[in-house]
Amino acid sequence: MGLTTGVIQAILAAKAKAKAKKAIAKMALTGAAAKGTLNEGVGMGCAPSAGCTKVSEPLKPREGSLLKVVGKRTRQLAMQEAEAHPTGGCLIPLSEIDSFDSGEAAKSTAQTDLSRLQEENAFLAAQLLQANTEMQALRERLHEQDQAAARKIQKAWRNFCDEQAICAIFGRGWQSMMPWRALEIDYCKHYREGGCGLQYLLEAMGGFRDIRKGFAFIREAGPAENSDGQFTSWTEEQVNHPNGPLFKWDKGTIKEFLHCLADKGSQANTIRDWPLTLKSFTPWALNTIFAPILPRILEHAVILIGKSEVGKSPTAYTLTNLASAFWLLQKGRENETPSFQSCSHLDYFRKERGRPTKPRVFDNGNFNLESPASVKAVTEVTGFDKKTMARWNASSYEKNQLFVVCSNPTKPALPPQTNSDTVSFEAFYKLVRPSFHKDFDEEDLMGVFKRSVRIVFTDMGIYVRSPGTHRDPIKRVAWRDKDFGVVSLAARPTLSAYLKGHLQQLPPNHAEDMQWSLNLLQAALDGEEVPLCYTVTGNEFSTGKKYLDFWQYHSLLRGHP
Repeated sequence: MGLTTGVIQAILAAKAKAKAKKAIAKMALTGAAAKGTLNEGVGMGCAPSAGCTKVSEPLKPREGSLLKVVGKRTRQLAMQEAEAHPTGGCLIPLSEIDSFDSGEAAKSTAQTDLSRLQEENAFLAAQLLQANTEMQALRERLHEQDQAAARKIQKAWRNFCDEQAICAIFGRGWQSMMPWRALEIDYCKHYREGGCGLQYLLEAMGGFRDIRKGFAFIREAGPAENSDGQFTSWTEEQVNHPNGPLFKWDKGTIKEFLHCLADKGSQANTIRDWPLTLKSFTPWALNTIFAPILPRILEHAVILIGKSEVGKSPTAYTLTNLASAFWLLQKGRENETPSFQSCSHLDYFRKERGRPTKPRVFDNGNFNLESPASVKAVTEVTGFDKKTMARWNASSYEKNQLFVVCSNPTKPALPPQTNSDTVSFEAFYKLVRPSFHKDFDEEDLMGVFKRSVRIVFTDMGIYVRSPGTHRDPIKRVAWRDKDFGVVSLAARPTLSAYLKGHLQQLPPNHAEDMQWSLNLLQAALDGEEVPLCYTVTGNEFSTGKKYLDFWQYHSLLRGHP
């Protein structure tokens, strides 16, 4: 244990003082002994009883002088010792010299220990500062994690508390909530979920109606491009606008929705408002084109090849829309709107996972540029794990997902016997060969024949081939009229308005016609015999203009005599 210099000096001074006192006391004893000797000598020389008083009388002055000399000498020695050792006037014997040496060593050790302690204190202070800095950073990181977790919980709760869940807990009464109207909330034993759902409902500023209104506002008023950071600037303005529909919305949700809308332009288009049904086609088209397709729509692809302006695209769109409605009904999702995808290249299907409820149409593209592997994959409707190569990714197709192809190239050169109701397989093979890639060999093409129903439209008529690898003659049906269109005269105004963008809503009888189409599809799948349809037409007497008897047409489609 190290001691300071002042403490060491105090200890040495105290020791020196004690030794000095002992020395003075020893000298005093020496003087007293001398005095006693003198008294004894006087007594021995003459006893008082003998009358020796004259002899002792003269010795008294000498005794006092001797005592004075001894005291003076003692003081001189003390002063000399004090001058020789200036330690506060204390006498230190020679035997204490070793104590001084050990004190100097202790002093050096104490200084060394003091320096070491100062260095340790500086090191500990630096470590404490670093620990405080790390603790502050950890607090900030934990705060950010807590905020992220809160956002995830809020998003998960929003996804959980959808409209159906709220209705299941509270009933439909929540939709009729109005100011100044008292309602009783019945949790139906769902106290925990019901309380959370009610709290979320009350904090949602109007509930799901405001949420849908906000997303509709983003879809209508949001920026269509992000070349100059429009997504960020527009989002900041809207979330801080106190009177806007997006006030205090989550910025990440808005930006994600804007990116989805922008990315929509780089993928296959989704159509949800197709207005035509099977009732929109002529009876001869139902008998000739749709009758061979409907029983095989769940297991085979459909390939429509041939001349333009006959109705290949309306036929393909109507088939896929009908298949979507069928699968939604099978999965108990009949409240959803049927939809399908359409694009001009297989690569554009990569953005969305394939599923039966959303069939696909290849239209307005060069199908003859697609590789044999891709064509065989998309036409294998009943296959598993079907994928085609795409940029940086792959396009997937799920089992029982209908795929319809529309292609134009044909080779019209046929054998001389073209007036018969059939053509040879070799002639049909040559007729459709231009619609496929040059790398197709005969076996590859036969694999596509096995997987698909083929309808070919030419100036001579309509050719229909059922799936399989057989080489039987192909049936040919002549056109009924100079009008090659398969869409009925009654539905053409609706189709024209839709193509021009003038159709604001579906026709009034669209739901009824869709149900009729589903019934016809189900009858075809079940193998029931469906009576053929007939077109009843007439000519006006005054003008000679042809007309269609709508009442008889629709009554025949309904199966009435």
